[in-house]
Amino acid sequence: MERRGMKVSRDKMEYMCVNEREAGGKVKMQGVEVVKVDDFKYLGQPSRAMDSAKKRQEAELEVAEMKMLRFSLGVTRMDKIRNEQIRGTVKVEQFGDKAREARLRWFGRVEEE
Repeated sequence: MERRGMKVSRDKMEYMCVNEREAGGKVKMQGVEVVKVDDFKYLGQPSRAMDSAKKRQEAELEVAEMKMLRFSLGVTRMDKIRNEQIRGTVKVEQFGDKAREARLRWFGRVEEE
């Protein structure tokens, strides 16, 4: 890494394992063991803050999805038809559920039908 202009601070180096298959694994960099952590900061934000941002984005995408479904059915919010009824009419699951399922499938925890 350093040969290509990237400097690594060995004192501050940490790693986090999300999908650990074998407990007790060790990571070494140039003979020095790297510390494993359960939580981390990304760009100064704790990983929990990243989760809340993800939830907010998911909610915004669900709103956009409902707008498109309503438009495609010719229904407005003034018609006061519940989202569940609209989803049932077009047989579409909530965006958040689809995104969660895709994420789990990506991690290999859910088998495709």
